[in-house]
Amino acid sequence: MNLSALLNTLDLVADSSPAFTSTVVISGPTIVLAVIAVLVIILVLFGRATRRAADAKNHLTQHEKDKRDGTINGKKPEKREFREPLPAAPQGVSPEIVAAISAAVYMLEGEGAVVTSIRPLRKNPISCRNPWAAAAIAENTKPF
Repeated sequence: MNLSALLNTLDLVADSSPAFTSTVVISGPTIVLAVIAVLVIILVLFGRATRRAADAKNHLTQHEKDKRDGTINGKKPEKREFREPLPAAPQGVSPEIVAAISAAVYMLEGEGAVVTSIRPLRKNPISCRNPWAAAAIAENTKPF
């Protein structure tokens, strides 16, 4: 007994008749398009319902009223007068920062520590590079 005879007896051979094939080819896309149409209708109805609910909401919250009127808790904000800007700080570090740094050094090192100079630290442009950019540079400059 050969394999095709065995499969025919078990009825495991696919039906390849033209009627069955055309039914599958037509019904597959039809079902998919019908499901898509139903989903579109559901989304349109949901959008209309939420729009109606938003339109039905006639009262505004206090925050929305303030935003619309430019007030704060229903009151107009008071006008502020701005002073002249302070003069620019001289080059170097302010005395308050020197005192704070000196106190920190004293606490860490003890009485014998002396602060000789304080200057702003310039950032190294390579160390402040984006880690992804640093990885790309390392990858592209690797020896063969």
